[in-house]
Amino acid sequence: MDYVVEGGVTLRATGGVRFKKFVVSLTNGYEPPSTRTILRRITELYRILEPLLAAFLCSLDVAISLTVDD
Repeated sequence: MDYVVEGGVTLRATGGVRFKKFVVSLTNGYEPPSTRTILRRITELYRILEPLLAAFLCSLDVAISLTVDD
């Protein structure tokens, strides 16, 4: 998950046969999780962390302005 989220890699890249062979060869047999598993874990983390982040931001004594640009 860190590779996908922090590395900015698409989920499609992690589901490829060549990527899986690459990981197995580097890690002595570790088989990476499927794309579906990675997506499910990211969704689970979002559901857990989103309310915690909202509560943390609401508890601050300063005003925060957030913008997102594409």
